[in-house]
Amino acid sequence: MTLSTRLQGLLKRVCPRKSRFTDGTSNTPPKMPHSLFSLPPELIVLVFELLISDRENPMTPTSLSAVSRFFRTLVVGSPSLWSYLLVDAPSLSHPQHLELYLRRSASHPLDILIDIRDPVWNWSEESHCFQFNELYTALEMLISHCTQWKRFEMLSDTWKPIHDFLLRTQSITVPNLEVLSLTRANVYFARYRQTFMPANLAAPLSLFGGASTPLLRSIALAGVHMEWAQPPFHNLTTLELRYHSLQVMPSLQQFGAICDSCPDLRNLTIMGWGPQLPPTSSNAGSGIFVLPRLTSFSFGYVNVEYAIRLLILFNLPSLRKLTIENLQKLVYNDTTATDDTPLLQWFVASPTQAQASPFLPYNPRALPVPDVTHLNINDIGAQQAILASFVRRFTSLTHLSCHSVSHDTITAILHGAQHSLAGMHGNSQGSIQEIRCRNVEPASLLSFVHASAQAGLPIPAGMIVLEIRDRDGMITESSSSTASTSSSMTDSLIQAGIKVVRFI
Repeated sequence: MTLSTRLQGLLKRVCPRKSRFTDGTSNTPPKMPHSLFSLPPELIVLVFELLISDRENPMTPTSLSAVSRFFRTLVVGSPSLWSYLLVDAPSLSHPQHLELYLRRSASHPLDILIDIRDPVWNWSEESHCFQFNELYTALEMLISHCTQWKRFEMLSDTWKPIHDFLLRTQSITVPNLEVLSLTRANVYFARYRQTFMPANLAAPLSLFGGASTPLLRSIALAGVHMEWAQPPFHNLTTLELRYHSLQVMPSLQQFGAICDSCPDLRNLTIMGWGPQLPPTSSNAGSGIFVLPRLTSFSFGYVNVEYAIRLLILFNLPSLRKLTIENLQKLVYNDTTATDDTPLLQWFVASPTQAQASPFLPYNPRALPVPDVTHLNINDIGAQQAILASFVRRFTSLTHLSCHSVSHDTITAILHGAQHSLAGMHGNSQGSIQEIRCRNVEPASLLSFVHASAQAGLPIPAGMIVLEIRDRDGMITESSSSTASTSSSMTDSLIQAGIKVVRFI
């Protein structure tokens, strides 16, 4: 249950029906048992803020203000409640609504979401239902308040609206902007050797004309590139680069400059491609991207050779959370099994094997996997022995997550993790607190739990969590989408101590 749902339930219990607490004319708060109105106005506004700011299921200040005159007085007089701005296709035909929000937000910092995606889009840039001229009026209104921007997020299927946004904001200043997220929702540009389209708009633009962004700490760019030589990337704590064409990514030197200008970077995500690397015959060195305070690194790739060559370049001495994901199935829409053995072999190679490898050897001081406490393995496939050896390198694991892996893969991963599970029985220093799985075969988990018990290493109840999609309250006995559902499998999992969590 979301926060918004819980709070709406609270309001419904306190104010079941409009007729129960107001006749629409009284300014006096109603007399009710457990009255919400006995709370200080500041707390009521805080409740309203939580309802309005919940992006999964938000309420609006206009709906709250329509409840009673008391609510209306409170809502209209609270600028913070009007500072969460959603600009989508339906709202673009009513610009007066955005004007009302901006006026009532006064000088309060603004949290802006522009979502102009089309769920039935046919992937043609020219035929998209949304064109930039529809956004122009709203964007002009927002730009007039650019000094109030605190958080700005834009979601688009196509490139032109984002390109025009970058072009239109070349001369503005955003001194209070803390979070920026720009998304072109097209993962297919991360395919190997995929060129950027439309080609006539590929030339990069600098973000905000290269102006200073003193408070900007988080940038997320999905399919959105810019002039990397002049980015306002200074003192970031979070940087996300997702699903770009390699053609538009920064050079080795430009990416290095970004790392150097963000010594406090704590979270880095690269999905698809990072910087452009020199030809394979050239040696770029090792450990040249030094991020001394980075604790979380999420890395997804479509080319194993590129993945190894990029990982060699990082020096992350404080790394504690690592995600490794093969994106080939996602970006190619292909269910063919992948072989990530070369990447995992690079991590576990013996000195003799490392000498015979075309890559520089793995440096445990640069990527200290023995210190990693949280490991996420998504869509990875490799030889079972290599997988088990890879997981055994993570001697400090407390949390292990596996998504979309085969029976053989999850079996190898779980057996590799037994060194940490044994910590609960005094046989090892490690101690895994949770193993969380999604889109894996339930039977694989059952087999592992039973085998561990027979080996004298019983798995504590609730340590293994299986996330299942909540379609009909039951789960399939096979990973096949055509398999029939069975409540008996759910019962078997629960009886074995496996926690079942449903998600939508």
